[in-house]
Amino acid sequence: MRLFKPYLLIFIVVLVFFYPVILQGKLPIPSDALVGLYHPWRDLYAEEYPRGMPFKNFLITDPVRQIIPWRKLAIEQVKESGKPGWNPYSFSGTPLDANNQAAPYYFLNILFFVFSFENAWTLLIILQPILAGVFMYLFLFNRKLSIPAALLGSISFAFSGFMVSWLEWGTIGHALLWLPLILYAIDKISYHSSAFYSWILLFSLISSLTAGHIQTAFYVILFSLFYSIYKLRRISFIVMIFCTVGIFSYILLQPFIANFFYATRIYDNDAWQKEGWFVPVVHLVQFFAPDFFGNPATGNYWGVWNYAELTGYIGVVSMIFAIAAIGYTRKWSIALLGILLLMVQNPISMLPYWFHIPVVSVLQPTRLMGIAGFVFCVLAAYGFDYFLRTIRFPKKSILLSGLIYTGLWVYAAVAGNDVAIRNLIFPTGIFIITVMFIYFRKYVPAIIFVIILSLDILRFAWKFTPFTDPSLFFPMSNSIEFLKQDPDIFRIASVDDRLMPPSVEVYYGLESIAGYDPVNSADYERFIAVMQMGPEVTPPYGFNRIIQPKNITSPLFHLLNVKYVLSLDEVKNPGFEKVFEEGSTKIYINENNLSRAYFVSNVVVKRRDDILSSLSDPKNVAYTEEDVGVHNGQPAGSVIISQYNNNSITLKTDTDREGFLFLSQIFHPGWRAYIDGSQVKIYRTNYIFSGIVVPAGAHTIGLEYN
Repeated sequence: MRLFKPYLLIFIVVLVFFYPVILQGKLPIPSDALVGLYHPWRDLYAEEYPRGMPFKNFLITDPVRQIIPWRKLAIEQVKESGKPGWNPYSFSGTPLDANNQAAPYYFLNILFFVFSFENAWTLLIILQPILAGVFMYLFLFNRKLSIPAALLGSISFAFSGFMVSWLEWGTIGHALLWLPLILYAIDKISYHSSAFYSWILLFSLISSLTAGHIQTAFYVILFSLFYSIYKLRRISFIVMIFCTVGIFSYILLQPFIANFFYATRIYDNDAWQKEGWFVPVVHLVQFFAPDFFGNPATGNYWGVWNYAELTGYIGVVSMIFAIAAIGYTRKWSIALLGILLLMVQNPISMLPYWFHIPVVSVLQPTRLMGIAGFVFCVLAAYGFDYFLRTIRFPKKSILLSGLIYTGLWVYAAVAGNDVAIRNLIFPTGIFIITVMFIYFRKYVPAIIFVIILSLDILRFAWKFTPFTDPSLFFPMSNSIEFLKQDPDIFRIASVDDRLMPPSVEVYYGLESIAGYDPVNSADYERFIAVMQMGPEVTPPYGFNRIIQPKNITSPLFHLLNVKYVLSLDEVKNPGFEKVFEEGSTKIYINENNLSRAYFVSNVVVKRRDDILSSLSDPKNVAYTEEDVGVHNGQPAGSVIISQYNNNSITLKTDTDREGFLFLSQIFHPGWRAYIDGSQVKIYRTNYIFSGIVVPAGAHTIGLEYN
C-alpha cells in the first residue's frame, strides 16, 4: 500500500484540479471562447447575452478552431476506413493524413472508440497531468530520490506553465509527457539490458511522435538521444532504437513530411526576426511570478505575445529548490544552461536562422520552454532531496530568489504598474512562507512543502484554464442548420473575421475556401493572394497561417465553387442575393457560382507562372501546363456527381464527343482517377485544380484519395 500512496496523491491533486468536471459536469474545453467571440454562435445566444457571452480566456481558441475539429474528422475516417485521408472542409480541400496535429495514430485515440467524443476528449485532457505526474515520479524515484522529492518534481511537471498553457490543446502536452518515461526506460536499460524496457523506450518515443505536435516531439527525441548517449554509451543499441523510431515515423508521418516541403511555412525565412520568436530575457521572470506581465484570462496581459509561449512556471517552492540544486547536479545544470541558451536570442540561438538550416530554421524556440520546465522540475526534486537529507539552509538560492522578487517589486513600484504589483503579492507570499518553513525545517514535515506547492501551482492552473458547460460544445445555430440542409455540393466563404472562423466548419461538415493551419499549401496561398490583391502580388502575402478570402468579385472566386457567402454587413455586389438571416449573420447565395464539375469549351496550355493572370473566363476556358490532346469545343451532354464523400467521388457523364472535364477539386498527387475502372491521368488545371479528359458516350468516373 505504501508503494501506491505517492501515485494516489498525484491522482488526488489531478482530481482536485478537475473538480469542475467531476462535480459540476463541465468540459475542459474552451467552448466559451467560440460562442463568446464569433458569429453565428453569438447570434444564437444574443437574446440571453446581447453583448456576447462572457468567456474566460481569449488566448485559448485553437482547440475549438483547429484541434478538436481535426481530431473528430480523423477519428471518423479511421473508424470508417482504418486511416485518415482527405479533408474537404478547409482550404477548398487539403490532405488530412498530412496533418500531424490531427494525431490520427496516437494510441490514446482508443478512448474515442469507447466513449462519446466529448467524454473521450475530456478523459484525454485529464490523462495529461496524470500520466505526466506518474511518469515523472517513476523517473525520479528510480534515481533514488526520496518520495517527497519525487512527488515535488512530479506535481511541478504535471502542472508546469508549459503543460498548463497547452493543456486543452490535447496534443502539445501529450507529446511532452512521455519524456520522463523515455528517460526512465533508458536508465533501466543502462543498469541491465532488458527487452521489456527497450519496448517501453520504443513505445514512448513513438507515442510522443504521434501525439499531435511534431516540434515538441522533435525536442523530446533530441533530448532523449543526448541522454541515451550519455547514459548508455552503446552506439549500436542507440542507433538501432532511434533508427527504428525513424522508420516508424516515416511510415506514419510520410504524408506530413511530403506536404511540409510544399507548405508556405518552409519558405518563411523572416519569421524568426519577429518579436516573440525567441523568449525575451525579461520574460524569464515568469519562472518566479507567472503573471507579472498579467494574464490573458483576466484581460490584463501586457507582455510580449503570447503568454502560452513564454510561461514556464513550476511553483515558487520548486523554483527555490531548483536553484539550490544547480550547484551540485552538474549534468542537469549544463542541460538547463544549454536549453536556456537556445531559447533566448543570442548569436548561438540565431545560427540556424542565419544559415537557413532546413526544418530547424522554421521551428520557434519558445517551444523549448517545455523541455526547460522539465529540467527545472528535475532540479527541484534533486534540490529538495538534498535539503531533506542534509537539512542545510539553501542560502544562495533564497538570496538569489529574494533579490529577484525585490527587483520585481522595485520595478513595478517605480513604473506604477498595478497589474505587476497585484500579481507579485501571491508568489512573494508563498516565497516568504516557504523560507520560514525552510528555516524551521526540523519541525516541518516534508509533505507540507508538497502541499504548499500544490496549492500554489493549482491556483496558477485554475486561473488560466476554462471549464465550460456541455451545452456550449459546438452548438448548432440556425445559420449552420440552413447550410447543412442544402443537399448540393458546394463551399462557403465568410467575408468577416468575426464570423465562422476558419477550420471550425470541419466540425460541422461544411466545406470552406478558408482554413487555419501553420502548414498549408504554398500554391493555394498564392492563388488566394492573387484573388485578393491581383496578379502582381509577391510573397510574403501576410496570411500568417490563416487564409480567409474576402474578394467576392474576382473571377478566381467563382472557380472555388462558393455557393454561399456569409457576412455581418449587407452585401450589395450584383449576383449575390440574401437567402437567410440570423441576428447579425447574413447568408447570400452566389448566383455566379460555378459547379464542382463541368466541361469547358477551350483548353489552353500556359506556363505555370502565367496561368493566374489569365483566368478571366474560368467558365469556358481551362489552363493546363501540358497539352491534354482535346480539341476545342464544349461537348453536349451532362455531368452528375452521383456519390460524394471525403475520400472518393463518383461522377456520371454522357456526352456526344470527347471533352475536358474541369473539377473544382484541389490537385494533389494522392488523388487517382478512373474512367469505367481504368486509371486515367489527372491534369493540374487552373493552377491548383484538377482536370480529366473524358471520351464521348456514357461513363462512370471515379476519384479516390489514397
